[in-house]
Amino acid sequence: MERLAILFLVTIGTVLSLDCNGPAEIVIAVPGSKEAVPNFEFSFLENFLTQLVSYFNIAPQNTRVGLILYGKEPVVIADLDDAVTKQTLNTRITLMSHRKLYVDSLSGGQNVPKAIQKVDELLAAGRGSVPKIGIIMTYSGSDLTSPDPQTVIARIAKESAAALNNGIKLLATNTGGGLPGFYNITMDACRLFSLGSYSNLKALLPYLASATCYILDSSVNPSPVNCFPALLPPPLKETVQCHGDALHQEDPTNCAYYVQCPMAIRMPCAPGSLFDPKITRCNSKEAVTCYSGLTCPAQKGLFPHPWDNTKFLSCSNSIPYVNDCPDNLVFYPLKSECDYPDNSIDGY
Repeated sequence: MERLAILFLVTIGTVLSLDCNGPAEIVIAVPGSKEAVPNFEFSFLENFLTQLVSYFNIAPQNTRVGLILYGKEPVVIADLDDAVTKQTLNTRITLMSHRKLYVDSLSGGQNVPKAIQKVDELLAAGRGSVPKIGIIMTYSGSDLTSPDPQTVIARIAKESAAALNNGIKLLATNTGGGLPGFYNITMDACRLFSLGSYSNLKALLPYLASATCYILDSSVNPSPVNCFPALLPPPLKETVQCHGDALHQEDPTNCAYYVQCPMAIRMPCAPGSLFDPKITRCNSKEAVTCYSGLTCPAQKGLFPHPWDNTKFLSCSNSIPYVNDCPDNLVFYPLKSECDYPDNSIDGY
């Protein structure tokens, strides 16, 4: 058996400050099926991922992170243009932790080859000149690809080779190292991480973050005899504070939470909703700028959707609500209504 970079987390490196400031593009795929990952285990992922991305300089011109939740099919929770600040990225991570919202795509187990394929697809659509990194998290030894382990190994090897040929650096985690073809994901033992369960993710954090950072910082050169020549220090813990007199205030680190004042207690919004500072309460995520990126050009009225002419914004008190035109119709801003494409000379 190939030696993994971490087996029960016994390898120790020197604590060192590495340069992980990017630019780079990272896509993280997380198994979300209840049949694959028990609820207790899955509950550790939100905190782990928010801490992992805190090591990097998340910004449009620096590091961008995409998120995929996968089961029998992969679900893109954030593409590389969706979450370009730490607040918006942390928000998407929390939304990913609400896996029951995506049960139709996730149920049945995990399909690792499809997850790798989707990671490759997202990164291929990104910026061409920056390092591209895929982190494939897996759970246990079963895979929906086939009951035959050799078929699973062949499919994983095929999708991983395609990603590697596209210049993507892959890292992978597994509980127990029991997934057939696990080594084939990276073909590099220093980028494979085995842990007993997701309850151990906290211990994994500096190792996975450091191995990712090595791809960005060429001054550190891991080798099979020393996979971790340097380790990143723990990330700084983020705190929230109250400002002004409002009882409910925005959490600057994550729109899926709000700050209850004056005690500065961090509170979650209900699954699928986010805190809307315009109304100082949780609202449907599609109506919150932190998620949609949409803003109203005026306090009230109907306005074109900025990138989809089959939709329009209905604004009330400067809150954008996204509406769909009926089938085969598009929105015409001069008429403030949906119409057939051939019925206007004004265009979109």
